[in-house]
Amino acid sequence: MSSKIKKTKQTNAKKSKKTDSEPVVSAEEINVEPEAAPNDDAINELQEQVLELNKENDALKKEVEDLKEQSLRSLAELENVKRRKEQEKQDAIKFANERLVMDLLPVLDGFELAMNQGDFGESTDVSAVVAGFSMIQKQIEQFLGKCGVVRIDAMDQPFDPNLHQGISQESHPDKIENTIVKEMQPGYRLNDRVIRPSMVVVSTK
Repeated sequence: MSSKIKKTKQTNAKKSKKTDSEPVVSAEEINVEPEAAPNDDAINELQEQVLELNKENDALKKEVEDLKEQSLRSLAELENVKRRKEQEKQDAIKFANERLVMDLLPVLDGFELAMNQGDFGESTDVSAVVAGFSMIQKQIEQFLGKCGVVRIDAMDQPFDPNLHQGISQESHPDKIENTIVKEMQPGYRLNDRVIRPSMVVVSTK
């Protein structure tokens, strides 16, 4: 009886000793793998993706700047077109009567030519006719003035090719060269635009 008990105690002691020295569950039994080290190929791929994204971002920024610049140019061109149209509208209003004025100027020339033909003071009847012509001439000049027509100064003025049309020259030692000494036909401006230059004779030494 005592020998069986002793043998059982020895067996239990061996088991206890074995349990204390060995782990209950090994790493192999739970299949735990060590953490994998970073892959160089994956890192390179990520870097390439970042570079591509940066390139796309730069391209988009440039496209936005180009579109912004194009939009500003379009707005500037639109403003220029609006200004041109407004100027054309104003010019059309200012010079709407130009054709009428051009047709009326020869009539005024005829009156002026008739008035300068001679002295009509000897005859009362003729003087009355001349006075009537003079009145009509002034009325025409007043009408043209309301339309913005102004006669160009010519006599004794320096010759200006923008205002005058020289048809001949005369020697005048007492005058500065290129001074207008005769006006053969008056010139006119309509709202600061020359519609007919003065036909003049210019001095020379």
